Amino acid sequence: MGTSRQYMRNSAMQSGAPARETKSPMPRPSETDAEMFGPSPSMPKEQIAAVFSSRVPPNKLSIHPGSRGSLPVILGMAFLCAAWLGPLPSLARTAFSPGMITHLSVVALAGPLIGYGLAASRYSSDEGAGTPFILLVAMFCDMAVVVGWHLPSLHDAAARSWIVFAIEQITFLGTSLTLWYFAFQRRENIAVGAFVLFMVFMHMTILGCVLAISPRLFYDPDVCLGAFGFTPLQDQRAGGVLMASWGAGAYLLGSVALLFRMIGRIDER
Repeated sequence: MGTSRQYMRNSAMQSGAPARETKSPMPRPSETDAEMFGPSPSMPKEQIAAVFSSRVPPNKLSIHPGSRGSLPVILGMAFLCAAWLGPLPSLARTAFSPGMITHLSVVALAGPLIGYGLAASRYSSDEGAGTPFILLVAMFCDMAVVVGWHLPSLHDAAARSWIVFAIEQITFLGTSLTLWYFAFQRRENIAVGAFVLFMVFMHMTILGCVLAISPRLFYDPDVCLGAFGFTPLQDQRAGGVLMASWGAGAYLLGSVALLFRMIGRIDER
């Protein structure tokens, strides 16, 4: 190659014409390069089309950060074990506030953490037909379960029977977990999720205030003897305060978190 170029240069000098050096053609970008850096204008149209067709559409993008959701699930399971395997279930058979602590440990700690953790590990931007409807159904189911198990007849039955108590706790966990899972699982449902969690916050606040300011005992005295040094009525009021503060506060926090996420999406646009 060097001899050829020298020969051309000598010939050009003899003839008085400027020497021209032949340039090797530039390599054409491959599809792999285009996927990493974007398609080049010099690529054939067929190759550019192949690159774009191989990409996942933005509305189908799914994020599966498994480690991001594992910690909340582990914490939720820990709170669940502490609530169900500790002394609270036995105390709840004769006092109202231990039963309320058990209830809130399930619906305001374990359920939200497990539901959020599962949603974080399967977070998706798919529109998910029907998911807003599922959220609304989950909200009404959660409200019905919470109010139903605080009716005197069902509350007293759960205090007297371990089987009824187990059914009560399973329904508490199921409705709470479902509500939080669908509230955080899809990007398109942020507004509906924030609304649903706020409505549950209001519902729990109202129910807690009713229990806290009641001038009389709602439940049978033999299952509401009082605990932690409280009289039966004081014990019922303490349970109401816990529901209106701790229980409702967890759902308000979730609603505010979704609102901030929604505001962040608006700013991105």
